[in-house]
Amino acid sequence: MFVKRIYRPFQRGRINAPIHVRSTGHHIFEMGEEYHIRKLRKYFLELFWGVKGEGVFLCGQKQWTLKPGEVCFYFPGDLHDITPVSPEWDYYWMGIDSKDIDAIIKSFHLRRTPVETEACPVELFALLYELMSGSSIQNEYLAGACAFEILTRAVMGKRKNLSRELEAFLHLVSEQYSRHDFGVNEICEQLGVHRATIFRKIKNECGIAPSEYLISYRVQKATALIQQKELGMEQIAKMTGFSSLNYFTKVVRRTLGVLPRDITSSYHFPILDKFGPKTLRPPDISGRAGFKK
Repeated sequence: MFVKRIYRPFQRGRINAPIHVRSTGHHIFEMGEEYHIRKLRKYFLELFWGVKGEGVFLCGQKQWTLKPGEVCFYFPGDLHDITPVSPEWDYYWMGIDSKDIDAIIKSFHLRRTPVETEACPVELFALLYELMSGSSIQNEYLAGACAFEILTRAVMGKRKNLSRELEAFLHLVSEQYSRHDFGVNEICEQLGVHRATIFRKIKNECGIAPSEYLISYRVQKATALIQQKELGMEQIAKMTGFSSLNYFTKVVRRTLGVLPRDITSSYHFPILDKFGPKTLRPPDISGRAGFKK
């Protein structure tokens, strides 16, 4: 048996923040050692991240098994009833509370039962333990930030490699967006895929339609040029794939809610933060990339 844990040395969090960390730890139990895990009703949110082996969780009439690379939760008010069922069960855990704990559960779409995700971020749990070892206000803020990242990692699921279609699509957009006659139809022709196929792939992986991505990419590039204050609007429109200044102005206003002239050096463009622009290895699109229609 291995038990490493630390608890907040005061009853309530002292900081004005959405997340207060109560406790964290790392446990390794062998089968038959469940008597070391106390059955208690707890009134805070607790996360469990499996590393090795399996453990069974009971909650009312529900039962689930936590496996390596999975995350599960007990919600405030739940009776904690946990049993190791493997020769060795290794997991990390974290307890958090706040005045808005229900809002946190709702905003992260948390659920009690296991969700498959990445391997446990042991380095973050080690950092959280270290931060909780000090009792300063600054450490309490940093512990909350660390816990927020752990929660984010827990709900984002397994990272997936970009599909060949998406890689090829992103590469073509980054290479040819400046042509005003470049659009989704030409992309489909170059890749040898049906428009419905590319729409489905991009929508599933990026969350927006291919045409929306192309427009957003052009607007993002235009925004960067506007902020440099070196070129005129008409030249910027032409360089970023817009057929006319009038059309450019309409698209920028529709996309960002402001006119091009109102974009300042401090303007933050939010649309493509998650997907681009990025440096991509040019995919092999010879022979129409071999994609299935």
